[in-house]
Amino acid sequence: MLLVLVITIGPFLWQLSTSLKGKDEDVYSATPRFLPENPTLDNYAEVAATIPVWSYIGNSLVVAALVVAGNALGATLAGYALAKLDFRGGKLVLGLILASLLLPGEVTIISQYVTVREFGLADTLAGVAVPGAIGMLNVLLMRAAFQAVPREVEEAAIVDGANAWRRLVHIGLPSARGCSASWSSSRSSARGTTSCGR
Repeated sequence: MLLVLVITIGPFLWQLSTSLKGKDEDVYSATPRFLPENPTLDNYAEVAATIPVWSYIGNSLVVAALVVAGNALGATLAGYALAKLDFRGGKLVLGLILASLLLPGEVTIISQYVTVREFGLADTLAGVAVPGAIGMLNVLLMRAAFQAVPREVEEAAIVDGANAWRRLVHIGLPSARGCSASWSSSRSSARGTTSCGR
C-alpha cells in the first residue's frame, strides 16, 4: 500500500520540489536532490507574468460552476420526472438515456460543437459548459435516489393536496440530498462514479 502511495504521489511531490528550486540549482544533475537548497517562489511569479494563469483558473472555475449548477437543476428535475411522474413515453426516454451512455464522447463531439455554434455560443465559456450541463449518468443516479422514496409517502402527500413541485421540494430533495452532493462534488473534477440510491 505504501509503495502504491509513493508511486502515485511521488511524481507530484517531485514536480513541486522542482518548481521551488532556484535558477542556480541544476535539476538535471546526475545525483538530483529532492529538497531545494534555497526554496523560492520566483518561478511561479515568472509564469504568472508570462502566461495569464489566473485567467485560465477563473475560466475553469466558471465552467465548473455552470456544469455543476446545470446538473443540479436538470438532473434533479429529469430524475424526479422519470422516477415519480407517469407520462406517455417515459420508458422510451429512459431507454434513450441508457442508450446515450453507450456512446463514447468522440461519437457526439461534432454534433455537440454544431449545436453550440448554432446557439451562438462558440468561443464562449457557456459553450464549453453546455455539453456537460446535464449528465445522463447523473439523471439515472437521481432517478434511483427518488425511487428509494416509499410510494406511500408520495401518495399521502397527494391526498394532502401536494402537487408535483411540492412533493419534489418537501419529500424528494431531502431524501436525495446525499446523492446530489455525492455526484456534484465529483462532477466538478471529472466523470466520477458515485453510489447513491437504494
